[in-house]
Amino acid sequence: MTENQDVLFSIAQISVAFAGFLGIITAVDRGDGSDWNQGNLSRLRSMIFSSLSAIVASLLHFAFLLNSDNINWVWCVGLLGVYLFIQTCIAFIRLVTEPILKSNSTN
Repeated sequence: MTENQDVLFSIAQISVAFAGFLGIITAVDRGDGSDWNQGNLSRLRSMIFSSLSAIVASLLHFAFLLNSDNINWVWCVGLLGVYLFIQTCIAFIRLVTEPILKSNSTN
C-alpha cells in the first residue's frame, strides 16, 4: 500500500488547496456586504462539496491503517458512500427548502 499513498496524499493536498482558495474567493467577493445570488451560492457549495469529498475519499483508508496493516477497501468505499449520501441529502434539503423560505420572507 505504501507505493500508492503518494497519489492519495497528492489528491488530498490539491483538494485542501482548492478549499482554501474557495475561502479566499468567499472573503474577497463578500467584502462589500452584498448578498450573493442563488446561482453563485449553489456553485460555491458544489465546489466545496467536491473538494471535501475528495479529501475524505483520499484519506479515509488511514483510519484502517491505525488498527492493522491491511486496508479493507469495501469498508472504505462503503463509508465514502454513506458520506456522499448524507451530503447529497443535505444539498437536496437545502435546494428544496431555500426557495420556500425566500418566497415566504418576501411576502
